[in-house]
Amino acid sequence: MKTISAIMCVVIISTMFVSYAPLFAQPVAVTPGHPVTLQFQDSVSSQDVNVGSLVDLFVRDGVYVDGEMIIAPGADAIGTVRHMKDNNVFGIPGSITIDAVSVRAVDGTMIPLQGSISAQGKSNTALAIVVGLVLCPLAIALHGENATIASGTIFTARVVGMQSIYVEP
Repeated sequence: MKTISAIMCVVIISTMFVSYAPLFAQPVAVTPGHPVTLQFQDSVSSQDVNVGSLVDLFVRDGVYVDGEMIIAPGADAIGTVRHMKDNNVFGIPGSITIDAVSVRAVDGTMIPLQGSISAQGKSNTALAIVVGLVLCPLAIALHGENATIASGTIFTARVVGMQSIYVEP
């Protein structure tokens, strides 16, 4: 019984130091600033999210370095809401800014990204002023439009820092 326990301990401890990269994988260096084209999976509206909310993105085109695919088309990417302002009275529009956070490489590594996209709703301030001059109390009821980033919207983010991705030969 002690022998079996000792063997199990050795097996468990030895698996802690096993590399998860494929056996014959070669490292490919991804330099800072390498572009990654991202696309929104769903529409995002300033009405529906808060600062810090996560946004699902995906990679539109595969990313290659030295002829090796390091990020596959359709790979998962994550964004976060950095700025959000609801539409407001007197025709003030909503606005939203989404930052790219990271993307999954072919070896499962999460690569940090830098890049953002912003949108602003339509302003109805001029209409609110006109209505305010004629019918003063009703001007407060006019709101600007919410900011919306449509599903399928594309933007480019860039890799942050030097990354090594393992690709199979």
